[in-house]
Amino acid sequence: MSYGAEASTGELVALVPEFWDNEIEKFRYEKSVMLNRVTTKTGKIKGYGDTLRMFIKGRYTATAVTESTGAFTVQEYTPTEVDLLIDQHFVVAIETVNRATKQSIWDPKSSVADEATSAFAVEYDRDLLALGSTIGTIGTVANPKVFNLEMARAMYIRLAKRNIPRSELSFVLPVEGIYDGLYKQVEVTDASKIGLPKSVLSTGYIMPLLGVPVYETNLAQKPTGAANSTALQALLFHKSAYAIGMQLNNHYEEASNLSAGRLAKTVAIDSLWGTIRFRGDHAVVGLVKEYIETQEDQ
Repeated sequence: MSYGAEASTGELVALVPEFWDNEIEKFRYEKSVMLNRVTTKTGKIKGYGDTLRMFIKGRYTATAVTESTGAFTVQEYTPTEVDLLIDQHFVVAIETVNRATKQSIWDPKSSVADEATSAFAVEYDRDLLALGSTIGTIGTVANPKVFNLEMARAMYIRLAKRNIPRSELSFVLPVEGIYDGLYKQVEVTDASKIGLPKSVLSTGYIMPLLGVPVYETNLAQKPTGAANSTALQALLFHKSAYAIGMQLNNHYEEASNLSAGRLAKTVAIDSLWGTIRFRGDHAVVGLVKEYIETQEDQ
C-alpha cells in the first residue's frame, strides 16, 4: 500500500489493537446455556469471514475374509471436511455522560462486562439452538406435543440406535418442556420414588433424565420454515453435534465524544463468531407445544 492510498477496511482491521478483559471471558460461559455443551473453537479466529476447516473422522467397518482365497474388501477411509465460517459480528455500545457519571452513585461501566456478555450469550444460544438435526423429528410441526417421558425416551432411543456416545449428552428444553411437561410427570415430581431430595423443585436443581443432564432455555427456536407454528424445538444432543468458533480477543474500546460536541464517552464491546451443525446425526429434535399466553394469564 502506498502512502498516498486510502487504507481499506480490511487493511485497517489488521492494525486495530485488541484488548481482552478477563471478566468478559468469565461471564461469557456463565451466561450461555449452550457454550459449555457444544464444541468450542477459540484462539484461531482472527476476523470476520475467517473459515475454520474441521474434519469428521469416518467409522471403521469390519469385513469378512473369504477363507478359501484369503480375499477381503479394503475400506476407503476418507475424513469429511466441514467448514466453520465466522459470519456473525455484534456489538454492545453505550454512551456515558461525564457529568452523570461523576454525580451518579452508579457507573454504567461497572457492569458493562456482565451485561454485554449477557447480550452476546442470547445471540450465541439463538444461533446454536436453531441448528437442529439431520435425524427425523419426534412429533410434527402441525401437531407438537407436551414434553413428557415418552418423548424423552423416543429421543434417547434415536441416538442410542446410532451408537452415539452416551457421555457428554445434554437435553436442552424450552421452558414449556420443564414446567408444563416434566414437572407434570408423577415419576419426576415424586422425589421420594426416584431417590432425589424432597426439595428438588424448590432448590432449582435440574435433575438428570435417563442419565442425561437437563437444562432449560427461554430461547428455544421454531423449526426451519415454520415461524408461525406453535412448535418449539427441544434438543437432545452430543457435545460434538454443534460447534461454535469465537474470536478470543473481543475488542473493548472507549472513545471520547468531545469532537461531536458532547461531554461523554462511548464504550463498545464487539464479538465475532460463527456456528455450524458439525455432526447432524448426533442430535435429535422433539417438537414441543408452545405455551401461548392468554388474557387470563395477564
